[in-house]
Order: sequence, then structure tokens, then C-alpha cells
Amino acid sequence: MNKSRLIGILLGSFILSIFIIRIPKLFQFLIWLLLLYLGVISSCFFIWQITQFVRYRHYETRIRQQVAPFLSLGMSLRESIEKAFGKMNEALPYKLKPQTISEVAANITSLETAMDAENAIDIYAFFVFRYVFRMTFRPHRIEDEKILYASQTLELIRQNSYFGLKTDSPDEIDKKWPEPDGIRNGILQEVGSVVFYILTDIQDFYNRLKR
Repeated sequence: MNKSRLIGILLGSFILSIFIIRIPKLFQFLIWLLLLYLGVISSCFFIWQITQFVRYRHYETRIRQQVAPFLSLGMSLRESIEKAFGKMNEALPYKLKPQTISEVAANITSLETAMDAENAIDIYAFFVFRYVFRMTFRPHRIEDEKILYASQTLELIRQNSYFGLKTDSPDEIDKKWPEPDGIRNGILQEVGSVVFYILTDIQDFYNRLKR
């Protein structure tokens, strides 16, 4: 940082402090109350996102458990994911077509050329959470075309010998997710996704250290 910029910052801070001192006590109180309110709201939202992240990790374990029985029967990874995904689809309020489920399973298991089966199941679990459940635990609306497009355009990020799904750009999200149900849900979904991705990066860094 050059000297002129530092002097500018210090001078601006000095002028701001004089201005604040001259504000009546009531306005000062209201400003600090507003800052406190924003701090509490931000903290609550962040804690909620951490809770959602922990729930996702438990959800990921459940996805593994849904695939594992089919693998134990001697089915291929593709058949196992297709069966598990189809069973999950039966409980969704908006059903995907059988052809969609089959193609998604094929696209995900094609990643076995670059990773092991365990890693591919991780990709499947996060794929379902990101594109079917849309970073929540109750999908409102899903579209076969967008789910197919998401499975056909998977972008991976490599961390040592482990692969994860790359974060989608805003343009790609529009192609892979249906329009949010209402403006409020859309805003919460966008902000929640950003925080979730940050927490996911932290978890991936932790996994990288363990490996």
C-alpha cells in the first residue's frame, strides 16, 4: 500500500470519527443498534448454514448406504446408482423419467475412468444434493432437461487423488436449476449456495490433509 493511499485512509477515518462524534446520541444509539441487529442476523444465518452442511454430510452417508446394498448383490456401479436413484425418485414430489435416471447414472459412472468407485459415489451424492435437492433437503421442482444437462456437463476439480464437483458459474446455474419458487426463496438459495460452497471447500481442504 503506497503512502498516499494510507494517508487518504487515515484522513478519511479521522473525518468520519469527527462526524460520528457530532451526531446526536440518539442517532449513535440507532446506528449501533442496527449494526448489532445485522451482526446477530448474520451470525444466525451462518450457524444455520453450518447446520445445513453437517446435515449434508449425514445425508451423504445415507446416499452411500442406499447404493451399497445393490453393490453387495454383485451389480455394477452403474446399475447400483441407477437402482438407488430410481428408488429415491419414487419419494420425490416431482418424478424424473426413467430415461433421465438411467442417463444420469451412466454419466456419473463414466467418471470411473478417472477415479475409484468410492469417489464416484461421492460425486453422485453431491450431484443429487446440488441439482435434485437444490442445496436443500426437499426439492420443490425439478426438470428432466436441466438434470440431464447437469449430468452431461460435470466439471471436476482435483485435489491430490480425490475429485470433487467444480462450483457452477451463475450462467451455468440458470441452465441446470429451475427458476426459484419466488424472489425470497431465490435470494436465500443464492446466498445459501455461496456459503455452502465455502464450507464445502473447507471440508475438502480437511479431506486433503487427511489424505
